Amino acid sequence: MAFLAPIAIAASVIGTGVSVYGEYQQGQAQKAAADWNAAAMRNQAISTQYQYAQQAQEARIQAQMSEAQAGFLKAQQAQLKFQGKAIQDSASENIRRRRVEGQQAIAQQRAAYAASGVTSSGSPLAVLSDSAGRMELDLLDMQYDAENQARDLTFQAAGLNMDIATAGYNAKASKRAASFLPKIGKYQRASLLTQADWTRRTGQSAATAGTISAAGNLLQGAGTAADKAYRYFG
Repeated sequence: MAFLAPIAIAASVIGTGVSVYGEYQQGQAQKAAADWNAAAMRNQAISTQYQYAQQAQEARIQAQMSEAQAGFLKAQQAQLKFQGKAIQDSASENIRRRRVEGQQAIAQQRAAYAASGVTSSGSPLAVLSDSAGRMELDLLDMQYDAENQARDLTFQAAGLNMDIATAGYNAKASKRAASFLPKIGKYQRASLLTQADWTRRTGQSAATAGTISAAGNLLQGAGTAADKAYRYFG
């Protein structure tokens, strides 16, 4: 059975080689997988920071739009208030002129009565009093209409306060988001890069461990084969 000894030695050498190669390849495969995962994490880190930057840009645009809306609403509110005041001022001036004109007309009637010898009593007095009363009623109607129009405009202007406040709040919230989002993106990027580096190091450690284990098995196998050869040939 002595012829089996060389076969046993060769089998031992081959087995050792296969084991060494398998352990080495396993370490390299783990390293390759870790490198791929690390690269994916690095790409994700870049993509994540970009997404947060995009969101921040959108928030800045939204803030500008909200500020513009608030400015437009304030201008509209000021216009409504101006129109209300203009209506009241115009009405006051028209009432003043109509009163002057009415008083002048009554004075002319009174003068006409006096010129014709009619006294300012009885029917003439009733006519003058009726004219004055009608004039005041007309003026009160004008004032009432003007006040109603001005009041409606004032209510419309006041109704814009909530919209103005909402637009202002949205602008501030969007500005805060635009300031905060890039910081989140930077933190997420740093976290992902740290994970990527840790994954890469894990792969390197696995490859190193595989190489060391393969080398150890190689030495052990070589020693076993040498011992067998010594026993056979020695």
